[in-house]
Amino acid sequence: MSAIEVEAPPANALSLAQQRESLWADARQRVYALLVASKVPGLRERLAQGGVDDWDGLWTGELDAGERAAAPLLVTLRRESPFTDWLLAEAAGSFAGWGAIAQSRLPFLAMRTHSRALCKAQLPNGQAIRVDWMDPDVLEALLPVASPEQLQRAYAGFDVLVTLTPQRWTRWSMGGARLVREATGLA
Repeated sequence: MSAIEVEAPPANALSLAQQRESLWADARQRVYALLVASKVPGLRERLAQGGVDDWDGLWTGELDAGERAAAPLLVTLRRESPFTDWLLAEAAGSFAGWGAIAQSRLPFLAMRTHSRALCKAQLPNGQAIRVDWMDPDVLEALLPVASPEQLQRAYAGFDVLVTLTPQRWTRWSMGGARLVREATGLA
């Protein structure tokens, strides 16, 4: 049985500042970026410039240089930093499908472990594959058809996932055993 998706109609548009503040509205939550590095040229160089507390790759095992460069990343976002400013204001418009934002009560290492586990999947024939689950197109395809057990497993690590486009922010959360999708326009 699939989870039922509840989609709210786009609410009144909020400014980028209002959307941004909503990410840090709950002081108990940390805010993480989950980035599809292959879609954001120069991402590691931008991270090396500072403005983030922690970051690490989500693919495990021995990786060659190309795999390391393409591996998705988990980044702890600061409320005020040049990296956060760039990510929320520019990346959403410049790099379609760059990833998602997660609001979570988990500390960084626990969030990294959870996110890494979600990057691993198995095909019906038994073949193990990597999944860039934080890609907005992948989230849009998988979340609405996931079983309640799959949703519980995914949401064990975070409370809300947010995908961004230049026109809207979409928040994915759980309301009981139901998937809730709320889209808010960007003014």
